[in-house]
Amino acid sequence: MPSAEAEASVALLFRTLAYHQIAAAAFPVEPAGRLRPDAAADRVQEQRQATLLRPLSTTEAFAADLLAREVEQTFESLSSEVLTAAVDDSLISASNTWDSQRQAYKKWLSIIKPAVDWTPIERLADARNAIAHGLGELTRRQKQSGTSIPARLLNAGIVVVDSRVVLTDANVLASRPMAPLAAVL
Repeated sequence: MPSAEAEASVALLFRTLAYHQIAAAAFPVEPAGRLRPDAAADRVQEQRQATLLRPLSTTEAFAADLLAREVEQTFESLSSEVLTAAVDDSLISASNTWDSQRQAYKKWLSIIKPAVDWTPIERLADARNAIAHGLGELTRRQKQSGTSIPARLLNAGIVVVDSRVVLTDANVLASRPMAPLAAVL
């Protein structure tokens, strides 16, 4: 049975997707202008990008909080300042990237890849990072990765045009597989 936190996270994911569909449907179709020929497309793209941020952030926060809660319960009876500081530092380090979080789940809680498919989350995290930290374009770090980030995005069905992440509604709806993660963890 999912926890109250899992239920709340899943509900937030689905509300976010519903609000996106309502907002995207409300955009008027405007004729192409001379100065801004793709103004309507820009608004839809911005809405898609904004929507993708929320499910990923919700999933990331849920997974990090659950990891922290489980690890802290293990050390609860062994309270000392040194141990508390070490656990806090380890948890902060473990939540830096999805890969480090995945490794912490495996190492500390014995949750391995077959139990949770992290691949969709990691691919969408690449898009989220470009949106949040690169204003919709691949970040300097992502560009320096060579072809790995654009290839991972393409595997998720996300196109990169001139370093710009271009989302479709299908990409936004692809964040739904993150909801079952809340039930598994």
